[in-house]
Amino acid sequence: LTGCTLYTGPTSALTPTTSPTTGPANGGDGGGDNNVCFAGDQTVQLESGSKKQIKDVRLGERVLISDANHALKFATVVFKPHRSDNTDAATFHSIQTESRCLKVTGGHLVLVQPECETSGPLKLLRADQVLGGMCVSTATDLEKVTGTSKVEGSGVHTLVTDDPAGHIVVNGVRASSFGENHDAVNAYYHVHRALFRVMPASFMDSWAVVKANAMLGNLAAKIFT
Repeated sequence: LTGCTLYTGPTSALTPTTSPTTGPANGGDGGGDNNVCFAGDQTVQLESGSKKQIKDVRLGERVLISDANHALKFATVVFKPHRSDNTDAATFHSIQTESRCLKVTGGHLVLVQPECETSGPLKLLRADQVLGGMCVSTATDLEKVTGTSKVEGSGVHTLVTDDPAGHIVVNGVRASSFGENHDAVNAYYHVHRALFRVMPASFMDSWAVVKANAMLGNLAAKIFT
């Protein structure tokens, strides 16, 4: 994939003054799970301080996330909705700032401040609705979007952690782990969080569990869209 430079900079906390709200659920590249994922070469920060491509993260590893109070912390990965070796085709939206770039599918939710006001409310907005001049919430500050573009690729990935907020930091940018209807989808994954406490990682990462999860997701998408 092209269109992004991997983020290698520092991470630190930014605390917004208000809770994020979810943007409207319209537009996008199409249906299914492929509409709500990161490109596999996007990086997350591990608790060890190293960075790892999201496709290579394993269950049980601890990655940087943003909790319900918007504080940065590390949380344990409890589920990967897509297999590490998946080659699902997708259209990725490249969101660029002065120092960062995020590749994510159009339906995935990114934390933004549309007017770039440091005291203004943050919003979870679809990646395909993020425009130049808006600000994305990063691990260090708000950064103005300098450009957006589309790139075709393959391999779609996201991570579910044990933190109940359902947010994650990818390429230094704060985002939801999910797409539209963040609260409902995040609540669904509380089941996986509970299962991870009592089931081995090998079970949670098995083909059967990942396949069953995808089937349930597709069924829910047909019912609620």
